Amino acid sequence: MNAIIIDDHPLAIAAIRNLLIKNDIEILAELTEGGSAVSAGGNT
Repeated sequence: MNAIIIDDHPLAIAAIRNLLIKNDIEILAELTEGGSAVSAGGNT
């Protein structure tokens, strides 16, 4: 399973990243704004 993390708080991104890694979920990108997410989602 793959995921893109989107949040504007670095600590939240770190917590989500750790949770996903522990559950063997591949992180495709870490983004801090929604507009970037739309572009990143189209590239996966």
